Amino acid sequence: MTYLIRYLKLLLVTLLFFQCRKHDNRQFQQQTGDPLIVNEIECSDDTTQQYCIVLPERYDNQNAYPLIVVFDPHASGKLAAEKFMTAAADFGYIVAASSTIRNGYPSVEYALKILYDDLIKRYKINNERIYAAGFSGGGMVAQIFSQLNKNIKAIASMGAGYSLSDPAALNNRPSMLFLAGDEDFNYNEIVNSGKLLSHTNIYCYAYTYHGKHEWPENDIIREAILWFEFDAYRKDKKIIRKRVVHDYHTHIHQEIKTLQQQGNYIDAFNACERGIIFLSGLTGTAKLKKSLKAMKKHPEYIREVRKKEKASVLEMRLQQGYMAAFGTQDTLWWKKEIDGLNQQIASGSDEYMSPVYKRLKNFLSMIAYTYCNNALKENNLQKAAQYIAIYQMADPENADVYYFRALLSSKQGNNRLAAIFYLQAVKMGFSDFSKAKQEMPPSVFVLSEKQ
Repeated sequence: MTYLIRYLKLLLVTLLFFQCRKHDNRQFQQQTGDPLIVNEIECSDDTTQQYCIVLPERYDNQNAYPLIVVFDPHASGKLAAEKFMTAAADFGYIVAASSTIRNGYPSVEYALKILYDDLIKRYKINNERIYAAGFSGGGMVAQIFSQLNKNIKAIASMGAGYSLSDPAALNNRPSMLFLAGDEDFNYNEIVNSGKLLSHTNIYCYAYTYHGKHEWPENDIIREAILWFEFDAYRKDKKIIRKRVVHDYHTHIHQEIKTLQQQGNYIDAFNACERGIIFLSGLTGTAKLKKSLKAMKKHPEYIREVRKKEKASVLEMRLQQGYMAAFGTQDTLWWKKEIDGLNQQIASGSDEYMSPVYKRLKNFLSMIAYTYCNNALKENNLQKAAQYIAIYQMADPENADVYYFRALLSSKQGNNRLAAIFYLQAVKMGFSDFSKAKQEMPPSVFVLSEKQ
């Protein structure tokens, strides 16, 4: 199950929209004081390798800038760059997001080298401040990148837990931040990543928040960038921005106070722990450590932890059961099971089990995607139809459901129906057009344009 989770699988509002353009070697022209996006730059050593860039305000080649290299699981470089754009601008980072490396990409090591070499040649980069970040499969790529390139000083892996070899065997030990929403099917894996690495000399933290398996919102992205900032401050005290440290210290104390007033002791404990890890070596954390110690003994905190642990045990048991049932149970059984999960989610009667039920549905979506994909590749159309039906019950708003229906219809020889499903998939957000062109005949796309 861990193997499957590891290897499978805009709320960013800006005041201005930027037109993306090809980059050349001319002087960059800053517009309206905002970051400049340059889209789909072709690497000079291999023009099939592309990335999207975000440059700081008034970028020039006389100053060296910190760099974040970002990876999206579907190689949506523009989306990944936009996600980091606002927070990165506050701290003067260059953001480069790959538009080539995606889940299942066959030449990751080669693509990472070409990307890195191009960035170093084109831009003025501070070699002491290079970072990697990514979501889901992109988070795994960020981890791989940190082992191929010792200049990577810290990583932020969102929606993906630790996926490298034995920590003791790593040839580079960047500080590692793992982030997961409490509805993410990788939630437990990410939490366990923090526990695993806490026994090593790798500086790490597992950051959890309320959210799904998707790119985090801007406030969480900002926390990831602060992880990079504080990592740099610890290594070079001369560059510490005292106001940034002070503001974060104040923010953490206020967050803890608010959560305690709400009776939310687990989140208060997590905020306290986060403050200690983030601010260690930068400012005094004695008060936070004292609060953490007191919270561990609080009866409400102990009660909440026990309930959460009990819910986690049940979740693991249900995941194992669902894995076994996928190859044996029919769609009627799955309809009853998924209806039951939906009822539990709708009732919201148990605050500890509610995120568990949501994670289980997301887990089913991920497993269903895998089974659908494999059945279609093997041309087992009968099983594919069954798995797609289950997928749609588990995740009816997912564009991949309709893409799989389109692919199934095309394999069955019904290109007209395939075109209808394909168009629906695109309307719902499907954008992997190169994959679609490889897997379906041209007539499907011709027919979809006529709809």
